Parts: sequence; structure tokens; C-alpha cells
Amino acid sequence: MITIYYYIYMIHKTIRSLIIFFFLLIQLTGFSSLAVDNDSFWYNPTDCKLEDNAYNVSRYYSLQWWYLDTNFDNNYSAHIGFLTVGARATHGFFLFQINIYKDGQIFSERIRLVPVRFVEVSINEPVIKLSGKEVFRSYLDDQFRLCTAVLLEIKDIKVNLLFTGLTQGWKGYTGRGMWGCPIPKAEVTGIITLNGKQIPVQGIGYQERGWDVQRLHRSWYWGKFQSKNTNVVFSQNMGALGNEDLFFVMVNIGENNYTSIQRKNIEFIHIKYVANHGRLIPVESGFIVHEKSCDIQVRFVVQSIDFKTLVFMNYWRLHVHVTGTISVDGMTEEIDDIQIMEIFHFP
Repeated sequence: MITIYYYIYMIHKTIRSLIIFFFLLIQLTGFSSLAVDNDSFWYNPTDCKLEDNAYNVSRYYSLQWWYLDTNFDNNYSAHIGFLTVGARATHGFFLFQINIYKDGQIFSERIRLVPVRFVEVSINEPVIKLSGKEVFRSYLDDQFRLCTAVLLEIKDIKVNLLFTGLTQGWKGYTGRGMWGCPIPKAEVTGIITLNGKQIPVQGIGYQERGWDVQRLHRSWYWGKFQSKNTNVVFSQNMGALGNEDLFFVMVNIGENNYTSIQRKNIEFIHIKYVANHGRLIPVESGFIVHEKSCDIQVRFVVQSIDFKTLVFMNYWRLHVHVTGTISVDGMTEEIDDIQIMEIFHFP
């Protein structure tokens, strides 16, 4: 009987925490457009530093996150998320997420909601601790590459992964807050544990970071793809009434160089759609960039769709096959890549 009462207490406690978390999140969901000239508002980032992966303290409620994903070479893929809404590092909540996919289909997923006051963070170094154990740490290795180690366990899923940066990270202001990629492209090694079974994994991954975000865009289509020597990250962010807030394309070239593409040199054309949870989701698209010595012509074909919802925010996580070419300074490379991408919408 005591056990039953305990479970009832824990259920009520969780529901109460979720209600508070959702209330805080709702405060950050503004629908106003950025209302700027897209040619003049250009995403113009600078180098991302190690300290940019540390927790950001604000006097007001704001949203911040650490997002990681990876495609392994054994047909598994994963998303790991650390999302927090809070102020002064004492008020608010952390939402921890693990999503494991196999052949592009959701295989197992877990979330955990924890008040900020029970999570140990540092503004001086990029470390997050939960119940006294490190679940996130970034550092520079002996080759001065930015690395992120994740050791997170939620119920029967555990990830123990090391993301080693292969390209220079960048950050910039989006009109709604700070956003960037400490690790646009990473070599990933480690172990995932599913139902007590340990699975060694390796693959290519990605880590992004957002902070001091007080308003979200109404919707976005975000994604990435890569060739041997280049890495492309893009996001088309929309405001109210279909007005475009910001469409950025970032191209990493080699290990150290990156460039931000002007909006007028980007084309994103949707060719085919499917209806999914009340929305028309593009499943075939053309993505084209022509700017000076950079030429990108690729085709997106969606392989699978995983729908998520949080309060009144809806996500479609896509596994996308990207094919085509990218040319930089006269050197052309083929792209044949499977990547995780995402479409987000308020209702």
C-alpha cells in the first residue's frame, strides 16, 4: 500500500512539474515577426569558443539548449537534448531527452523533467551534473579540437558518447537570441545501452547551442548535410503570417574556414508533400546556393518522419537522404548523405 501511495505521489509531482514547465515555456512563445529586411539582416557569426557551451545565466526567463545528434554506421541514429527554461540558474526546469532510431524509425525514447535547482551547472566551464554525476562536458583535446562528452541515462536507455569536433564552430545573433554550432561536424564514438544491452557505436555527429532566447520563431525547417571536405547547416525561420524572419546557410570549408551565405543567393523549393498530423510536410525538395565560388545543388528525399509534440509546439523529425554536388573554389564533391533534419510549427 505504501508503494502505491508513493507512485501516486510521484505521478502528481511529475504532472505538477510539467504544468509549471509548460507555463514557463508558453511565456517564451511569441508570434510576432522580426520585421526586418532580409537582405540587411544577415546572419554574421563569429568563432564559437569553449566557454560558449557553458550554462548562460539571465536575470529574466529565457530558453537555452544543447542539441546533439548522430548517425552511426550500424543503422542506428540518436538525438540527445538538454533543454532548459529558467532564470538566475535557480528558477525553471531542465528537460533531458534521448531518442534512439533504427533504420530511421523510432526505436526507443525517454524524457526526464528536473527543476533547475536540482541540476548543477557552471557559468565558467561547460559542465552539467545531474544527481552529482556529469551528464555533459565540453573540453579541448590535445589537438585543440572541441569535444563534447555525454553520459546520460534515463530509465532503460543510456548513452555514453564522445563528440570530437572536425570543423571550426560558430555562433551569432538570430534576431530572437544567440544560436550556433560549437561542433558543426563531429566524429562520434561510444556505447548506447538499450534494455541492458550494450551496443558499441561510431559515426558522424553534430552539436548546436542556443541561449538567451526570449522568443521563438513561429516555424522553421532546419537541416544539415556534408561532403568529404565541406559541411552545410541551414535553417529557414518563419514569423507570423508566413513572413520569413531569417534564412541562413552556413558552409564550413575544411577544418578552419566557414562562410555565411546571403539570402538572395539561396533557393529552397518543395516539390512533393505528404499530410502528417494536420500539416503538409515536404518530402522532396531542391536546395540551391549560388554565391561567388560556392555552388550547391542538392535534392532532399525524406526517408522517415517522427512526429513529436510538446504543449502546443509540434516537431517533425526527419531522416533525409541528400544527394547532389557542392563546389567550392572550383573543386566539386558529390554528396550522398543521410541526415537528421527537423520541421517545427506552432499550431
